[in-house]
Amino acid sequence: MAYYRFETAKQGQLNPSNLFTTIALQLAAQDDGLEARLVELVTSATPLECKSQDPAEQLRLFLLPLLQQTLNDWCQVTIIIDALDESCGVGERNKILKPLASLAALLPPAVHILLTTRPESDVQDILEASSPPLEFTSQLFMSNLPDHATNQDICAYVKHMLQQPSLKLRQEHITLLSEKAHLSFQWASTACRYIVDRSDGNQAVHPPKRLRNILSNSVDGQTSLFTLYTTVLDAQFGYSKSEDLKLLRLLLGVLVAARKPTSLTAMLELLHVHFSQYGKAEDVKEDVTINIGLLSSLLIGTRLTSVSTPLLPLHASFFDFLQDSRSLYSVDVGQTHSVLTESCLAVMLHGQRRLQFNICNLSTSFLPNSSIPELASLIQDKIGEALTYACQFWTSHLAAVQDVPTSTLETIRTLLSTIQFSHWLEVMSITGASPLQSLSSIPGPVTSNIAAEVAEAVRFTSYYAIPIAQSTPHIYLSALPFIPTSSALHSLYSHFMKMMHVSSGQMHLWPMLRHPLTGHTGFVTSVAFSPDGAILASGSGDQSIRLWDVQTQSAKGEPLTGHTQYVRSVAFSPDGAVLASGSHDKSIRLWDVQTQSAKGEPLTGHKWSVTSVAFSPNGAVLASGSDDESIRLWDVQTQSAKGEPL
Repeated sequence: MAYYRFETAKQGQLNPSNLFTTIALQLAAQDDGLEARLVELVTSATPLECKSQDPAEQLRLFLLPLLQQTLNDWCQVTIIIDALDESCGVGERNKILKPLASLAALLPPAVHILLTTRPESDVQDILEASSPPLEFTSQLFMSNLPDHATNQDICAYVKHMLQQPSLKLRQEHITLLSEKAHLSFQWASTACRYIVDRSDGNQAVHPPKRLRNILSNSVDGQTSLFTLYTTVLDAQFGYSKSEDLKLLRLLLGVLVAARKPTSLTAMLELLHVHFSQYGKAEDVKEDVTINIGLLSSLLIGTRLTSVSTPLLPLHASFFDFLQDSRSLYSVDVGQTHSVLTESCLAVMLHGQRRLQFNICNLSTSFLPNSSIPELASLIQDKIGEALTYACQFWTSHLAAVQDVPTSTLETIRTLLSTIQFSHWLEVMSITGASPLQSLSSIPGPVTSNIAAEVAEAVRFTSYYAIPIAQSTPHIYLSALPFIPTSSALHSLYSHFMKMMHVSSGQMHLWPMLRHPLTGHTGFVTSVAFSPDGAILASGSGDQSIRLWDVQTQSAKGEPLTGHTQYVRSVAFSPDGAVLASGSHDKSIRLWDVQTQSAKGEPLTGHKWSVTSVAFSPNGAVLASGSDDESIRLWDVQTQSAKGEPL
């Protein structure tokens, strides 16, 4: 058995890239045969594959072959994945769900997966749309359980959590709290934590008074959890002045809008530029620290002894509450994105730890980033959490701003058209972030105002993506010296001290061709982008299909093989989960993009070479054209022909 829980209190366990590798290690630790198989898989994988953070890649390379071993060993395997709904946002969750759905369809009968989650729409949509459809599955909804059974569990939980002599807890208290929970464990958990919690350092907390406060407040069926949140916040901030509430809303807004959970220390550094609006900076800093401490029954990471712990909601519903316009404590997320955009730019250019040349004091250019000793510690010591966050997410916050102030645009212009640009690239490179992806997210209305600066930055980061990603020093050694002379960046960096200069043959214009993607051993017949533009598929005369990571311009995994003649056409399904290929061998094949494996048997029926393939808008039907002068329609789910040839 393998068990993995996504727990907000443990930031590392929220990372999707840890799921499948952890499960594989747990299974291998329990069975000698599985251990030997995992060693074999890791040994045969390339170093790049072993370091992959892509859950789909990890599943394809390690977990799926490991689980298929059970076909030979006849052992029963149970995998429990708990609290999937707590695993970051929808985008991160999809990195798990899509390969997981693909995995379930390929599992031997001896392998069982138990998945617990709130019934989020993205979870249900992906599992229901799995192709081929998932068989032998069952769903159990807590809402379908008898009310009395759930209520008994909540009563037992409340009794356990409130075992304090000072409370003088009676059975009627337990019954009342359970009734107020309206069958919601989240409500019961939040209420109990509020009643007894002293993690904010307030020794004056009076649990019996808090218990009476909770019991005396009325609740309204479906909104009982939101009512509880209001009760908790009223108790801590109900008598605050309007300016204090304004500061509180700013803090709550940052918690909701943050692209990545941040610690109290990083929050203070990011928001420092705005403190003067609320009073003396040092006084406001102290107020922020106190306010965060008062949220200890709703957030993780509020203890003053753990100011580097990411601030996270105990329950995702707290952030839903903060975005409810009916709440006194509702936040303006759009305005908060504007605040965070300005904060990120200020930290990068003017912060206590700001952008600078050779920010990590690297002593050699001979080592790629991946070989730098103690890289994580170096990043923490020299760059820090706030500057890392600012560099990686300023464009993401900018993309969510409706009306960007002129002052913000001018600051962006400064960042992109001065030597601070290469300093920003340093941080992006050494922290493993993509500057091209970041710049590409800047919205059109913004780029129209600073079009020249953004265009040059995009051209540079695109053309030199590989050296930037591999080695921070090579920004200055293998990229900047070779900028075309017509570029504004060339004028900026041509006077940079101690940098190599090209004496002859310097490019004048950016070349149309970027980096050729090489790997096929035959002519390339067709190419297609995935709907999100992240993956490129290519079909070749070498009878294979290759998938390419557009961002890193490198191959994703091994070639897809199975056709016996050259591949003539490739096409992605609308959701990007399936790739279809047509071949001179008269067949069509469907491929699972996540696991990079064939889906079922080839689709046969054409009498001559298949020249083209295309999916219907809903992805349910595939059309194929052939040299036999016919068109065929195929049911993607059943992988069978639909009617006679056209």
